[in-house]
Amino acid sequence: MSSPITTEALLARNKAYVPSHQPIPTLGKLGPIDGFPHILVVTCCDPRCIPENFLGLTTLDAITIRNAGGNVEMALANIVALDTLVDFREIMVVKHTDCGSQMYTVEGVRGVLNERAPGKKAEIEKMELGSIAGKTLEQGLREQVGAVKASGLVKEELKSNIRAFVYDIASGGLTEVAV
Repeated sequence: MSSPITTEALLARNKAYVPSHQPIPTLGKLGPIDGFPHILVVTCCDPRCIPENFLGLTTLDAITIRNAGGNVEMALANIVALDTLVDFREIMVVKHTDCGSQMYTVEGVRGVLNERAPGKKAEIEKMELGSIAGKTLEQGLREQVGAVKASGLVKEELKSNIRAFVYDIASGGLTEVAV
């Protein structure tokens, strides 16, 4: 088994990458109208679930947010902040099979955190942890997308363009979930 990757190894990879880097247009040269992506993909941070791979994304195709469990509700602050700049027209929420968010519980994580930082109970209780333990991926998608659609912070025309999918890590395919 190989050793886990280190920050130093990643820095070495970056150094090797720099000579082939092609400059990316600055925000001053892009605007919401002329080239910045209008689609947002929210998916899991699991390294087996890479949207650039399973969606064939290239630079400026989409903006991606990755977090524990592909939790769109946890991404809400990012969504509304970015939308003021880029004017999103669609959101694609993708959960994946064999996801760890179905394997840990909020109570379990909070228990570990309370042991680690006993004086931070109030802060820990406020944290959204992304668990959908005891639920199907489809249930998790419906609940989380429903919460985002219910938010008064998301513009109405965007709410109707939020779609949800399950990515099968075995087949590579996406299945749409009605939300």
